Amino acid sequence: MARGDHWWNEPPWWAWATMAVGLAAILVMLPFALDRESPEADPSTRAALPTTAPATQSGSAATSAEPRDGDAPRVLVVGDVDTAGFAAGSVGWPAVLERRLPDAEFTVATTGDAGYVTIGTEDDATIPDLVAAADLSEVDVVLIFDSRFDAAGIADRVEFAIGVTIGAIAEQAPGAELVVVGPPWPDDAPPAGVRNNRNVLRLAAETAGVTFVDPIAEGWLADAPQLVGPDGEHLTAEADAYLADRFEPLLRQALAA
Repeated sequence: MARGDHWWNEPPWWAWATMAVGLAAILVMLPFALDRESPEADPSTRAALPTTAPATQSGSAATSAEPRDGDAPRVLVVGDVDTAGFAAGSVGWPAVLERRLPDAEFTVATTGDAGYVTIGTEDDATIPDLVAAADLSEVDVVLIFDSRFDAAGIADRVEFAIGVTIGAIAEQAPGAELVVVGPPWPDDAPPAGVRNNRNVLRLAAETAGVTFVDPIAEGWLADAPQLVGPDGEHLTAEADAYLADRFEPLLRQALAA
């Protein structure tokens, strides 16, 4: 007998029988095993998993794309009685622009016959007072229209007041567009005091690098004397639309900046 050809090296007959029975059992059970669902496919397991349906995704995208109030550009208008409206039936020119620019959100802060320094009554606020009280945290455009009622001989004080005002806006709303509009006058011969106050407003705006508009140079109200009421000082209700026509391109330009 050759080396390694011993009987203990050959499997006994019962080992062959055991393997044959095991193989038969595997062949019989295999179809049943393949027909069972995997644990991941169990219905109770699937229900417990988080899902995101396509309809939910589409709905979320549509919601985020829809305009919201918070997306509307915010405009703060600060002014005197010419902005608030004085005559019966007057709503103020900002109310007219609010209808023309429905995508913008307007906030209007006004005083009476007052300016940057001068007040008409004890209840009147100055322009710096109005700006200090305003919420500038999310404003996109600030437009100031005033100084017709500032007294003569106080140009130095007006200059200081406009500097404080511009500084406060720059600090609290550094990204906002600021438009400073000087005083109008209802004829083509404004007094020296009005012109001097206008000059310091223009200088302060130019120094700060903000937009300045000069109604005196552009002839606002001088070309429409009928818009001044019988007291020779306050504007009529018809002035609302007139001023809105002047301010609309200014605001559109500022909103587009």
